[in-house]
Amino acid sequence: MNNSVIKITAFGLVVFFSSLVSAANDTELSQLKKYLLEKNYSQAYRYSESLADELAGELAFDFLAGLAAFGSENYQAAVFAFERVVILEPTSFNGRYYLALSYQKVDNLHGAIVELNTLLANETINTSLTNEQRNQIETQLSWVNKQLVDRKRSWSHDIALSVGSD
Repeated sequence: MNNSVIKITAFGLVVFFSSLVSAANDTELSQLKKYLLEKNYSQAYRYSESLADELAGELAFDFLAGLAAFGSENYQAAVFAFERVVILEPTSFNGRYYLALSYQKVDNLHGAIVELNTLLANETINTSLTNEQRNQIETQLSWVNKQLVDRKRSWSHDIALSVGSD
């Protein structure tokens, strides 16, 4: 009898503490959203870094942390955050799109192309794309391809120096 009472009490405490943690997470995410809405990206990034040990791996946090990192020009951190988003939610348009933009910023152009083509080719994502989103993807894809073409061009300069004496 006492054993079942202890189990029920322990279960109740776990549920109670879980709800406290969830409420704390909601408050922390609200603060992070507030920084982002104010376009205070550096503050949002610092704040998200302080929460990373506790909240990394949660979809909402990872997406917001990725936006904060991207906005504050910490593109490698944005890549990591958006990669977690895509792992957790493979059909996320925003996760894949911002992952592609982040790849482009860290000069992983082939990764950006893969993500943009995935958005265009994936039937699950593709059926829900608006014309505006499709245009965004195609425009971004053309920019990335242009960067690749420009990179492949090679320029050659010959400098000659001669010294003479009598």
